[in-house]
Amino acid sequence: MPLKIYILIGLIAFAGILIFSVLLIRLLNSFKKNGPWKRELLLIGIMTFVGLSLATIYIPCFSLTYDVTCHGPKNSHWIALSFDDGPNEPYTSQILDILKQEGVKATFFPLGTNIRRDPQVIQRMVKEGHAIGNHGFDHFPMALMNSKEIEREISGWEREVHLESEPPVKLFRAPHGWKTPLLQSILEKQGYHLIGWSRGVWDSDKPGAEVLFKRLTRRVHGGEIILLHDGEDIQVHTDRSQTVQVLPQVIHSYRALGYDFVTIPMIVEGLHENP
Repeated sequence: MPLKIYILIGLIAFAGILIFSVLLIRLLNSFKKNGPWKRELLLIGIMTFVGLSLATIYIPCFSLTYDVTCHGPKNSHWIALSFDDGPNEPYTSQILDILKQEGVKATFFPLGTNIRRDPQVIQRMVKEGHAIGNHGFDHFPMALMNSKEIEREISGWEREVHLESEPPVKLFRAPHGWKTPLLQSILEKQGYHLIGWSRGVWDSDKPGAEVLFKRLTRRVHGGEIILLHDGEDIQVHTDRSQTVQVLPQVIHSYRALGYDFVTIPMIVEGLHENP
């Protein structure tokens, strides 16, 4: 999702916080002067509920009801690269070429529609030791879906992947990072781990390779889950040349800082072993 959309959501949230603050101040003043002010108290309760609900949906790493893995052990020297929305040729294969040349294992969250178009790319990912996670069938926001629609998105993706055996750690990343308690409940029943990210660099906006490099290497911490894109929704041949261009430099930079590359299943297992 473009950065400007997230900025718009942030501005709306900020406006809500301002209104909440004004109401809270009025309520406190009311307590001092006249005792409880029921209307303002009710409004604050409603706004708190709405605010927490919206945060759960739109903030990828925030949830009051379900664990979201957005970061590995912070005392580790691990970095997990992840790529969303593929396969998208020729860029997904170019990314795989770089990862193979550099000896790096990554995690891919392809879309079912795109897998149907290029199933051989998924087979290559598995063969070369990369992890595969469910990203839904067509990237439609699951925050707008009922339970049957969510289950159809998940199962539709599973039918396209054709893994020989179920992975020991099942991963799911919600399109746009948007989630609801309903989605989280379904994932829990199906044994999926909900995955977010600790660093998104908006490579989908194509800001330029130099900008991407700075965003990817600024103040890096152990256990980071990096969000990149090898595609965009279900579009065909989306330009991801900037991501491809910067990837070798980023790998070399992380290694120079002493970091090792791991897959997200390793992150999840590491968190369980070292909570």
